[in-house]
Amino acid sequence: KAYNKLTEIKKSHSKTLSQQFNEFKKGIKQWSKYLSNDMVIVWNILNTINTQFLYPEMDMNDEDECIQMVRTLKVNTSMHMNDYKWLIKSYNNIMRSCECNFNFLSEDDSILCVTSSPFLGEFTKFNKLINKMMRDKNKKM
Repeated sequence: KAYNKLTEIKKSHSKTLSQQFNEFKKGIKQWSKYLSNDMVIVWNILNTINTQFLYPEMDMNDEDECIQMVRTLKVNTSMHMNDYKWLIKSYNNIMRSCECNFNFLSEDDSILCVTSSPFLGEFTKFNKLINKMMRDKNKKM
C-alpha cells in the first residue's frame, strides 16, 4: 500500500511540474510575441531617421558615424524579432554598403556581420569575415 501511495504521489507531482512547465512555456511565447511586435515598431522608427539631420544634433563627427549607429541598432533589433527576414535586411544593408567586399567593411560592420551570418546560414562569409578580422588584428600588433 505504501508503494502504491508513493507512486500515486509521484504521478501527481509529475503532472503538476508538467503543467507548471507548460504555463511557463506559454508565458515565454506570449512575451516573445510582444517583444517581437515592439521591435517592429523600433525598426520602423529606425527607418525614419534622417542621419544628415541627426548627426550634428548628437554631437557626432560625421554622418557615417550616425549611419553606423543606426545599422548597429537595426541588427540588434532584428535579433529580437521572430522572423529572420529582418536580420536579412540588416545584413544585406551592411553588405551593400561595402559592395560585398569584406576589405571595405569597418571593424564595427565586420562584427555585426560575424554576429549575423551564422543565423542566416552564411558560413562561408562567416569564415571569410573571421579571417579578415584576424588579419586586421595582426596588422594592428
